[in-house]
Amino acid sequence: MKDQVQSLKDHGIRAGHIDSDSAIDIKEMAHSGAYNILFMSPEMLVGKGKEIVRNDVFKKNLVGLMIDEAHCVVKWGKSFRDSFLQIREVRSILSSKINIMSLTATATLQLRIEVQKLLGIVR
Repeated sequence: MKDQVQSLKDHGIRAGHIDSDSAIDIKEMAHSGAYNILFMSPEMLVGKGKEIVRNDVFKKNLVGLMIDEAHCVVKWGKSFRDSFLQIREVRSILSSKINIMSLTATATLQLRIEVQKLLGIVR
């Protein structure tokens, strides 16, 4: 995530990432709407990150929820990383106008359909 954030910053995009080691000021900046793009792991998103997602300023500035390596939702979500499956719950917190993008380079048609179903993505 750090490399992706730095690449975006190099292009003038206000990006940040939040993980379990993040300082409180990064979370405060997220609440203030300081970021155009904010990265966090599924575990952070469905755990402590829910506080950020519920923040009205954050929601107002949010344009989309992007899930990278979306094939992991199917591959690991059912057994190893339950937090992938809980991303759908976070979707219910957000406005229905917020777009969801799931990204993967390895998806067959069947896998794409299953990811959409598990994440509650409606075409």
